[in-house]
Amino acid sequence: MDFSPAPLRPLGGLVLLAAFATASCGAEPGPEPGSDAGADASGTASASAEAAPTEEAAPTAADGTDYAACDDGSCEVAVSGEPVVFEFAEFTVEVTVAGDGIELVKEGGGGTGTGSLSGGYCATYLSATGMSSSCYGIVEGEPPAAEAPGSGEVLLELLDLSDGTAIVRFTAG
Repeated sequence: MDFSPAPLRPLGGLVLLAAFATASCGAEPGPEPGSDAGADASGTASASAEAAPTEEAAPTAADGTDYAACDDGSCEVAVSGEPVVFEFAEFTVEVTVAGDGIELVKEGGGGTGTGSLSGGYCATYLSATGMSSSCYGIVEGEPPAAEAPGSGEVLLELLDLSDGTAIVRFTAG
């Protein structure tokens, strides 16, 4: 079956044209260029006349830097500066911000593993016996949905890295 949009009717176009025309009616004109309108008594522009450009807010972590929130295996924290060690039932993970990514050192389960994550969206599955990482490009501002970690695994996701601060999320399986 072939679906195609219904053709626009001339009357519908007139209604839209009338709506746009009346939307500008009744609007108050702004101050004339070079006039003192919008200035306060001191002659400086008031906040309503000139709004300062807004900067995009830096990403924040749900748990901030409360690393104890990760004790149950699930948290979202900010890491910057000194390395941070996260302790889980069968292993520990040290996370350090390094350049344009993070470095990981996993200890426990009879060995040590190291890795790094940078760019796009990255996910690492950690367990007592090893670790596995993958990084993906972000499409339309949304990272892909990570597969849930299995029993005994912890998923570490690098959500953002800007101005030397990494936002990481841990999810226990």
